[in-house]
Amino acid sequence: MSVDASAEPAQGTVLRFHGPLTLADAQRLWDAMGRATATLGRGGVARLDVSDVSQADGAAVAVLLQARAELEARGVTTELVGAQGSLAALLRVYRGATSGLRASTPRSPAAFIGRIGRAAWRALRELQLWLGFVGGLAVASVAAARRPGTVSWRDVPHLMERLGATALPIVLVVNFLIGIITAYQFGVALKQFGATIYVPDLVCLAVTRELAPLMTAIVIAGRSGSAVAAELGSMAVSDEIDALRALHLDPLRFLVVPRVVALVLTLPLLTVVGDALGMLGGLAVAIISLDMSALGYFTEARAEVSASDVSFGVGKSVVFAVIIALVACQQGLVASGGASGVGRRTTSAVVSILFSIIAVDAIFAPHQ
Repeated sequence: MSVDASAEPAQGTVLRFHGPLTLADAQRLWDAMGRATATLGRGGVARLDVSDVSQADGAAVAVLLQARAELEARGVTTELVGAQGSLAALLRVYRGATSGLRASTPRSPAAFIGRIGRAAWRALRELQLWLGFVGGLAVASVAAARRPGTVSWRDVPHLMERLGATALPIVLVVNFLIGIITAYQFGVALKQFGATIYVPDLVCLAVTRELAPLMTAIVIAGRSGSAVAAELGSMAVSDEIDALRALHLDPLRFLVVPRVVALVLTLPLLTVVGDALGMLGGLAVAIISLDMSALGYFTEARAEVSASDVSFGVGKSVVFAVIIALVACQQGLVASGGASGVGRRTTSAVVSILFSIIAVDAIFAPHQ
């Protein structure tokens, strides 16, 4: 092992390592780096080029990274480049200590096209997994309709409680606050024209047709959707899904169908409760800030809001429930790679659910 040090104006002090990097070279490595960087202080730059290292072991890599850490503690900016083969693999093991590691290969059009290709391949792979899940669920649903006894219906009440009923407090608080915010916004605008009498109409219409279904779905997506994805993901990485198949139990009928049914039954009920709390939030503002009585508020709201407005919002909530259940279950079932894989799939599930809910709500918007 040898170390060549040179000062380059554009790159600061450059240390180039040659030959094997093993435990036997650890002391020489430490001494050579110490001599080469002795004059560097805060604001200095050191570039560690390991592209010519033929082999490496863990002990020498630990020494290299410790020396680099001490340089950074002195305020020296360090850059580790050129890692290849076994050295790159060892450095990945020490990922926490090598956050500044980057490849020495310059960016090129070919590399950029390669990244696009890999991203496209991942997108196609995700589409394939999603289509396989939807197709399998369709087959499982037909089989469940023919043989209802093969579905774990006894889990549905427990899932309704766990995924929906336990979310009731946060749903109540969120919708009540949304009602207050909406009433204040409409009140400020209409007060300029002396038309505050229309605040109950606007608040109740907005809550029943749009805000209560949407906000309730978002709360359930973040709370229950992530829980479903994490639960099924943990089962997938611990081979429990394969164990179900080994017992001739269809995971889609045994795990997915009960969760879809539970959310489809629960989310509309939560939406109706959210409607009520949103209206009460508007009532609080009307009484406190608009000098309106409760009787006047509800009389005005009743004249404008009909059962079709409530049913429209409840109908949207059924669609949102299906989206939450399907996306969460699909992402959980395809999880792999241990705890980190479950975390990635859970995050992906929540993001996908929120995007899908907003997109579907935009489709409903012209029909309001």
